[in-house]
Amino acid sequence: MEPNQPKHSYLATDLDGTLIPLQVREAVRGGLSVEEAECRLEASTEALRRFHQATRPTPGRSRLRMAFLTGRHLESVGDAIGQFDLPLPEWILCDVGSSIYHRHTGDTADRSPAGDVVTDGFERLQAYDDELSRITGDIDADDLRRRLQSIDGIRLQEPEKQARFKLSFYADQHELEQRVAAIREFLDQQDLPFGIVHSVDPFNGDGLIDVMPRGVTKAHALHWWIQHFGIDSDQIAFAGDSGNDLAALISGIPAVVVGNADRTLASRVSRHHRESGWRGRLFLADDHSTAGVWQGCQWFGLVQRDTPDTAGDSGATMCPSAVEIERLHDHLGATLIHRDTTRFVVFAPSHQDVEVLLVDQADQPVSAHRLRRTDAGYHLGLVNECPAGTRYRYRLSGDTVVPDPASRFQPDGVHGPSQVVDRRHAWSHRCADSIGRDDLIIYELHLGTFTDAGTYRAAIDRLDELVDLGVNAIEIMPVAACGGRWNWGYDGVDWFAPMADYGTPDQFRDFVDAAHGKGLAVILDVVYNHFGPEGNYLHPLGGYISAKHHTVWGDAPNFDQPPTDREVRRFAIANAIHWLDEYRIDGLRVDAIHCIADDSETHWVAELSEAVRKWGDSTCRKPLLIAESNIYDPQMLVPRSQGGMNFDAQWCDDFLHSVFAVLRPGEQLSQRTYHAESDLRQVMSQGYVFEGTVRSPRQRTEPGARVDTSGLVYSIQNHDFIGNHPLGQRLHTIAGMPAQRAAAALLILSPAIPMLFMGEEFACPHPFSFFVDFGDDHLRQSVVEGRRREYPQHDWSAGHLPTDPAAMESSKIGPKSAGSESMWRWYRDLIALRKQLQQADCFGDQSYEVVAGPKNVFAMRYSNDKVAATIQVCLAGEVSAADLQCPGGESTVMDSMADQYRDETERAVGQEHPAVSRALITARGLADGEC
Repeated sequence: MEPNQPKHSYLATDLDGTLIPLQVREAVRGGLSVEEAECRLEASTEALRRFHQATRPTPGRSRLRMAFLTGRHLESVGDAIGQFDLPLPEWILCDVGSSIYHRHTGDTADRSPAGDVVTDGFERLQAYDDELSRITGDIDADDLRRRLQSIDGIRLQEPEKQARFKLSFYADQHELEQRVAAIREFLDQQDLPFGIVHSVDPFNGDGLIDVMPRGVTKAHALHWWIQHFGIDSDQIAFAGDSGNDLAALISGIPAVVVGNADRTLASRVSRHHRESGWRGRLFLADDHSTAGVWQGCQWFGLVQRDTPDTAGDSGATMCPSAVEIERLHDHLGATLIHRDTTRFVVFAPSHQDVEVLLVDQADQPVSAHRLRRTDAGYHLGLVNECPAGTRYRYRLSGDTVVPDPASRFQPDGVHGPSQVVDRRHAWSHRCADSIGRDDLIIYELHLGTFTDAGTYRAAIDRLDELVDLGVNAIEIMPVAACGGRWNWGYDGVDWFAPMADYGTPDQFRDFVDAAHGKGLAVILDVVYNHFGPEGNYLHPLGGYISAKHHTVWGDAPNFDQPPTDREVRRFAIANAIHWLDEYRIDGLRVDAIHCIADDSETHWVAELSEAVRKWGDSTCRKPLLIAESNIYDPQMLVPRSQGGMNFDAQWCDDFLHSVFAVLRPGEQLSQRTYHAESDLRQVMSQGYVFEGTVRSPRQRTEPGARVDTSGLVYSIQNHDFIGNHPLGQRLHTIAGMPAQRAAAALLILSPAIPMLFMGEEFACPHPFSFFVDFGDDHLRQSVVEGRRREYPQHDWSAGHLPTDPAAMESSKIGPKSAGSESMWRWYRDLIALRKQLQQADCFGDQSYEVVAGPKNVFAMRYSNDKVAATIQVCLAGEVSAADLQCPGGESTVMDSMADQYRDETERAVGQEHPAVSRALITARGLADGEC
């Protein structure tokens, strides 16, 4: 056999958990359902059949040549080939890389023979033995094996598991590291040129220890084999699934990590490839074991690729207009379908001709590729030699050049070229969308100001603070690419592309994955009522922008004007699902839902919820849908079958503004007018003050029956509340620390969903101002003037202009230590008490009642047969905070005036606040103590 035959490709693969089909019992043990495990096994069985075809010599056709790289010994490999009907390899690199066998020349068996025949059909490669002998010198392996047996806690493995250069032992898995250390000490003391490979048998839990020539591993054997036979690195891939494969997977050889691989391993491999700057050398398979290996072989072009939806150079891809809505996002934009082949799809109904223009790092054209137009106005096609990282634009008829409206990344900002992104990711953790709505405690944050660095990576380092606080969901202000270096996020124009100034798409995925690893759900704020005013290149494409509806913030999307409204509606819905699918976001908070203009019979919001529910059913996910309706919308949480929108929750700012009206009578941070005391009492008893739907007028309501508030999101501070203040002031700087503590008790212990704004929990001393970084001078001035027009009741002369970089820099919340430790302790204990009441089944609307009290004293009570808790809050006014009394039979649980909840920070806010704000929480059945 002649080595390095150019027409052939090579696959080196691990066996157990990789090429060997994962059996149903093993898959179920790994967390799959029986049905899913059976489906996966069927896919792997089909992949095995295709491997047999690919490795069969056929005149005039290239074939796949295989090498098995495994920890098994030769006879065990033969048994596996026979038992699982594996293709017959040409090489076996076994004994954890310490032995290489080569199939006899001329042996071209098509089907797998019995194990003993396999063993007879291979001969040991003497050249590799000579290589290892140069490492070990004249050391007698049998003598070393006997000497190692004297070490306590290890026992020799069976004779068939020993090899000429592999000395194998068992150890208790709980003492494995200790035994490895003892062997390493022995080898070092004797100055012996041997190393150790150790692992735990996933099937029986045995600790496994292999002593082999120093530096010899599966990766060492793989590289020696490649070099010895002169195999081109572009014609080979290695597939693996476990820690024993790590070195080979990160060696620079094209690597396939199967879908059932250890998630920590997959993450380490992916991170190493990224940090090494390698592109196109890693494939993270969705499919498990054999099927995943086959996917990888297709990805790297080692076998004939399946491309049933393409034909010819133009790539006759399925038209997106015919794709089910829950999978439409897979078809929009630039999709890497193989290692170096990208499918491009763009909706440009105003043009007959559209080209993909590949550009270099300086944005200079490299090549142009014409796309095929469909009757629905889509342009699509395949481009070869276009791997991940390739930058591109679309050139429209008339030579107009635009970014991709479905770009997954804009590395140079909204005016620059788009970039092809590999959407696969090495996820380490399951999604957190299993957190129930009633258990949510939300923490709203802005990624650019949550940390000093303002990046996804920096935000990861701060997640432990949130876990310690007790919140279980983070709500991220919008990340879709906006004009400039910083922005609140509500001016997005590239809806599918995360903001480059925060980091790369993979780094955003890392952030989401890290949050899931800490038990935090991730909710993303998304905006569909308008496109931002800078970097909006949708006009030349045609059909995206409404000619009927307009907003003060930017162009409204066309959701109701034929002939393009259907595809624009689908485009926006696909964007929502893409965040859930490609980034594993657990829920969406849909911004200003009442400002989404649509005169269609079925409102776009209803269509969105239907599509998201359908996608969730198809993926066994339960994403949350939260509407920012500002006020109560009686249709929002009603099922679609009953004519509602079928959302899970909605913001209700009535609580926030009613609290503020009590604390600062006469001041308004809303265009609606709220009345001190009476409105807060109505919110507590009824749940809301104002109501309206996406189509009906918004109006004040008379007090009436209480609605279920478990689906209402309450807060006492959010980005709008603080940012719309001319100085970006937080509640404690406006009303005082005692007032914030008292208000926080009303919020966190209300039956609604509480939401905190970043820094609130430690009384952050920094403001949160409105800021933008638009490049257009006219637009910058318009923003300044627009703020003043929108909130004429404020004096804007003393604050930072939104266009001043200081507005953004001063909004960074800084470390927790810069704020109030006692305030943080108060919030932590309130959250813990809320959870304690929930665990005692003494929380929520079913056990809630409003307790009458004096003026400006607001009280509520939860009770069942065993537990009761009373929350009394004095926010401001004539009643002294000292007048709050402990109800009979209850003991004090928390008191905002207690020493542990007050510190020097209260005296540093720059103004005196009388002690008229207090929260007293008493209970029976929860804690001992006396009032």
